[in-house]
Amino acid sequence: MRETPVLIDGPVGQLEALYLDHPEPRGLALICHPNPVQGGTMLNKVVSTLQRTARDAGLITLRFNYRGVGASAGTHDMATGEVDDAEAAATWLRENTLTCRSPCWGFPSAVMWPPASAVAWKQRASNSRICSWSPLR
Repeated sequence: MRETPVLIDGPVGQLEALYLDHPEPRGLALICHPNPVQGGTMLNKVVSTLQRTARDAGLITLRFNYRGVGASAGTHDMATGEVDDAEAAATWLRENTLTCRSPCWGFPSAVMWPPASAVAWKQRASNSRICSWSPLR
């Protein structure tokens, strides 16, 4: 299975993303990348590994670049903008996977924990599970 490049309408322009559908999905995985100021992108090795792990677990996956990263429009601001970007990606994922009702939001950075919580709360997904991964230094 190969990911499909997609463009998501974000709050300040299009967000570059990679989407992978699954024939019999067990859930959804929205995978956000680490801090772009330190080189984080959706193609980061940790993000790529998480995507493959989610795929192998039967999840539909979506990973995207925050504003100002890769081909995503806008400027990264290390604040509310990233929450808004994650919310736009989560909305796109839910709207484009109507057959699956069990989302799992994955955020590979402790920095992104507040946005993860905010997105889950705003989406009001009662059956959501939030998983957070962060590399140790």
